[in-house]
Amino acid sequence: MARTVLCVFGFAKSDPTRSPVWPPDTFSAQMLQMSLEWMGYEMEFHDVGTGRPPDDLDARICAIILDSALEVPFAEQDEYLKWIVRQKEKGLKLLFVGGYPGDDKEKRQVMTTALGIRGSTEEMLGVKSASFHTIDDAMVDKSLLAQPRKNGLVAAQAPEGAKVHLSIKATDHRDIEMTCDVIYSASWGGALLDPYLYFRTSPEDVRAVVDPFAFLPLILPAQSFPIPDSTTRDGLRMFLTHIDGDGFTTLTKSALDTTCAEVVRDQFLKHYPFPVTVSVIESDVKALLKDQDPKDRARYEAIAKTIFALPNVQAASHAWSHPFVWMPGRDVEGGRGYTTQWLEFADPSMYPAFDLKREIEGSVNYIQSTLLAPDKKLEVFLWSGNCRPSGEALKMVSALGLESLNGGNTTISRRAEGIAAISSSDTFMDGELQIYAPVQNEFTYTNGFTGPLYGGYRMVIDTFKRTEEPRRLKPVNVYYHFYSVQTGESTKALRDVHEWCLAQSLHSITVRDFALLARDRRATQLTQTGPKQWIAMNAGRCRTFRVSKDLGPPNLTASEGITGYNEIGDQIYIHTSGKERTVLDFSKPSKSPILSPYLLSSSGEISIGRLTPDQIQGSVVDLRENEVIFGGLVPDQTFDIVTTNGENYEKMTARVDRSGGLRFKFPPLCGFSLTRVAK
Repeated sequence: MARTVLCVFGFAKSDPTRSPVWPPDTFSAQMLQMSLEWMGYEMEFHDVGTGRPPDDLDARICAIILDSALEVPFAEQDEYLKWIVRQKEKGLKLLFVGGYPGDDKEKRQVMTTALGIRGSTEEMLGVKSASFHTIDDAMVDKSLLAQPRKNGLVAAQAPEGAKVHLSIKATDHRDIEMTCDVIYSASWGGALLDPYLYFRTSPEDVRAVVDPFAFLPLILPAQSFPIPDSTTRDGLRMFLTHIDGDGFTTLTKSALDTTCAEVVRDQFLKHYPFPVTVSVIESDVKALLKDQDPKDRARYEAIAKTIFALPNVQAASHAWSHPFVWMPGRDVEGGRGYTTQWLEFADPSMYPAFDLKREIEGSVNYIQSTLLAPDKKLEVFLWSGNCRPSGEALKMVSALGLESLNGGNTTISRRAEGIAAISSSDTFMDGELQIYAPVQNEFTYTNGFTGPLYGGYRMVIDTFKRTEEPRRLKPVNVYYHFYSVQTGESTKALRDVHEWCLAQSLHSITVRDFALLARDRRATQLTQTGPKQWIAMNAGRCRTFRVSKDLGPPNLTASEGITGYNEIGDQIYIHTSGKERTVLDFSKPSKSPILSPYLLSSSGEISIGRLTPDQIQGSVVDLRENEVIFGGLVPDQTFDIVTTNGENYEKMTARVDRSGGLRFKFPPLCGFSLTRVAK
């Protein structure tokens, strides 16, 4: 099945005075990619500055977005515009964003005529008056349409038979009235045109005029196939937490001569039973920075060793100097607002120029050889500063056998309610895949840690709720810096967030496993083999598939590699055993269904070896007590339960409830066996 959307953007690189556009800067990435991911589609990017796309696109591609950041190279307009028409003729869907590409009116109209688009497709100049002609209430946010805009309107009408969702009637300086269809869906795709792409209601809040969750399914099929999911594991929403190394050596204001690292270690890492990915900045721990005393190096390294020795801590690097801009000279847009390139050294001469290998390989080698025990490996690299690494940086981390994370800007809350405040899962830099952090950190919520420190980061709970309903768009991600415990109020906010997470039914996962899972979700291949049957192929790390309740639960007898499912809202989350090949069958049984047990949910990493009406066997692992629920059992039956942990074992008895469910709690690490008791 083709489920990749290609975003075409950029401009000819012949003008050295212009700053390059990167994939995450496009409208499509900021406003459409996340919704496409929810629908089961993945976005890839093609920068026209690197050359024309091939005429025969990869069979994985089902649609093309011509982004608002696209300027077709003038000398190649004829070839590009004909290429667009050919893709439509091959059955690929097209979505024009911002406008219709091409500066040459005649060549552009050859393309638009082939698509049935009517009108001059020229921007209207000197508009004297404008009024709304069509407003689709189900598609468009009317609260953003106080009065029509006059600038940037394109005199063009949708093809015959298209569904127009927003159009403007405008009169120009010659008193000629024209209709401007700015949002519409057609048989070949559709258009989202200026000046109605978005509204900025505040510096922090950007709203999309059209609801992409309603609009995009008019172009691409939605809820029509099993969707690889990176929010849920074994029937529960996933939870991950990670710490950037900033503030490790900073003294907290709540205790005398105590570093923030010690407070985090004693009050959070040791207290909460979660896996945590912890990073440090090499130059900070070595006490090489401005206002640090080199004599403190031994103390800081000793603290770092005690943290990395904790069994729930996954070791990570946060670079050598903490670069604020990872592509100096290339990433002009991403470099705005930074007064220094990296943390200030006591002796600036020791790091005169940016050195990518020193930042990545050097810091990784230092942490591994100096701060970690021989049996523990550093597994993750957490990007610093603007979190916009080059393709070279991403490849360097991968070559070391590490996963990386950070970037993205998911901060949706009552302060920023627009869809732009929910990032996509990933992006591409120089053609290399970058996995984003699911949710942003406390620096963003507290206005650069200037305040409010308590009410600021506590707002992340609102983000967790808004990315759960009405759709589960993100896992829960507690992401912060060591300096978050510098004050009493910021520490209280962090504690409240952890306590909220502790009270939820969540499935903990490490950052490394999440990054691997997110890559596997994107790489999953689906083949439809029947009206309601698919084969999914992947590395077995993405183990959840989501379908609409309209499709119904899977046929457990006809499916292969499925351990169970859980119905959440109007979606069914199907969990698999982690094999490379899974058969997902939703056909109705030919005979009356026989009750068959299945896993409803597990808070810990569960492995099931046997799953029959009479016996269920497996094992489960977590840092806290595991809650496991099975369904599909005969009500009121009794099961003997035996749990084992080494030479220790316990016995208990449980009764199936009236709905056929069996709920019980297991120790953090154990094998289990459930045996039905005969009447």
